[in-house]
Amino acid sequence: MKKKRLLVYGLSAMFMSFVLPAPSIADVSNDSCMECHSDDSLERDASTGHNPGLFVDIEKFNASPHNFDEESCVACHSDIEELDWDADVPHEVNLANPDCAECHDETAPAFADSVHAENDITCYDCHVYHGPEQVASRLTAATLQSGFCGNCHVATDSHDWLPQKELHLSSIQCTVCHAPEGGKHVRFRFYNSYADHYLSGAEIKAGLKIDGDFIDVYDADKDGIISADEYFTLSEDIRERAFISDIRAELTSDSDPLVHKINSDGAIRDCEICHGANSALFANAKIELRGDDGSIRLVTVDGQAAASYNVKNFFSLSATRFLFLDLTGLLFILGGIGVAMLHFSIRQFTQPLRDRRKAAEKSH
Repeated sequence: MKKKRLLVYGLSAMFMSFVLPAPSIADVSNDSCMECHSDDSLERDASTGHNPGLFVDIEKFNASPHNFDEESCVACHSDIEELDWDADVPHEVNLANPDCAECHDETAPAFADSVHAENDITCYDCHVYHGPEQVASRLTAATLQSGFCGNCHVATDSHDWLPQKELHLSSIQCTVCHAPEGGKHVRFRFYNSYADHYLSGAEIKAGLKIDGDFIDVYDADKDGIISADEYFTLSEDIRERAFISDIRAELTSDSDPLVHKINSDGAIRDCEICHGANSALFANAKIELRGDDGSIRLVTVDGQAAASYNVKNFFSLSATRFLFLDLTGLLFILGGIGVAMLHFSIRQFTQPLRDRRKAAEKSH
């Protein structure tokens, strides 16, 4: 009889588990979170050590990778299981910090081995709480220094060992040297000096009067790469079509996890890595086409395009070569050798004449 009662209870519990909703965080939607967090005056006590602002810019959040479904808020803030709207704050006030490593499992080991982790810097100290974006691959070197790394570091206060450091710092992202294990490439961006901004992909296509895909127009041999000759055609089109822009280049980091492995002691200090005739960095060049939605498309370019006259702010001795300067220098060298050889030949040819003249002078 006892076994029969236990069986009935067990079957009843199983039935009720299907009928009644299980404890779930499904009711805690992003919209319910924004009931409070859309208020730009919402703050917490700054003594917690956290950013006091609790406002969430929903547009930035929706455009970020963290917005992957309607319950993505509680996917990170997993200790919120339900909301009590009768309370002053509908959830626990002191929430645990989200564990970024749960999703960013490749980035976490690289960051853990960085000088930032050694000094108790957290993900949130560099990346915004909500609406994060890929930083190293998106920001220019100047913006990275002033508005990101520059929040803690002033690059010009150091790097005194670097020749022409201002020039280097203006065209090389911090992470290129300070995260040397990460990927890196030369990136070309279209810049409107009159409007003082980098052009979007739509603006570039409009200026160049392109119908269709950018690479289909300029990739004549359809190999997926803009060759040096094809890049020259692009440069000419920029000039001839009154496209008020120029092309700027800089060394940027790729968007890979190792870019978080910042290490001051292991930073690149070898000039040959860039300033070498066969530098691998210049074999990996990209044109950036930025979409209006913030997306970035990178079009591969032959590294020799870095030698284009149309790249006004970027030149790496030995790595980038200007054919006109090379030919001019070669003409100077050959001209100097030719003058010396002509002088030597004339002296040799006229030597007997000079010898007879000297003999005649002695006889008198």
